[in-house]
Amino acid sequence: MGRRSPRARRADPRRPRLPDQPVSVPIANQRTDRWGGSLENRARLLLDIVREVRQVVGAGFSVSVKINSADFQRGGFSADDAKQVVAMLNPLGVDLIELSGGSYEAPAMHGQTRDGRTLAREAYFLEFAQDIASVAQMPIMVTGGIRRYPAVEQVLNSGIAVACMATALAIAPDLPATWRADTSAAPGCAPYLGKTRCWPRSAIWRW
Repeated sequence: MGRRSPRARRADPRRPRLPDQPVSVPIANQRTDRWGGSLENRARLLLDIVREVRQVVGAGFSVSVKINSADFQRGGFSADDAKQVVAMLNPLGVDLIELSGGSYEAPAMHGQTRDGRTLAREAYFLEFAQDIASVAQMPIMVTGGIRRYPAVEQVLNSGIAVACMATALAIAPDLPATWRADTSAAPGCAPYLGKTRCWPRSAIWRW
């Protein structure tokens, strides 16, 4: 979380770590106890973690949750599942929901999904975000291939609170400053099938 880390924490059930496994689809979570089966059971660990974190840190500490909008697998975690999980999070004092997508089998954030439509544009989780925002009582942040100023404007004008960039800033760390003078500027290379066409020259890649 950078310089804000003393006052902010993010629960990330999207990654294949412990919080992710209970929230995952039955393909991954085959438990038959209160941690498996229904979506309510699979979301139980995430909800318990959020409750405990909020209780410990108090109201003045930012707590965000990163969840999948969809994992692009047949019978997998769907946008409707995500909406239900967000509705469960509404009363728990979450300050921000970050939406991503994909899975290890279909890693959308690395430029690969089984739903080719998502790769045809920037902000490819925006439609999911707008759908989920209809039930969310907290701000929504959307990720997914954003690299041009018009795409950022599209996200913000759609009612989503935050447009998140990662690869674009790794390639061009000064991009926001560049946009002050030229909103048509974009990183010199773009993600393609899980790789970039050039290596970022940012200091982040020099350690």
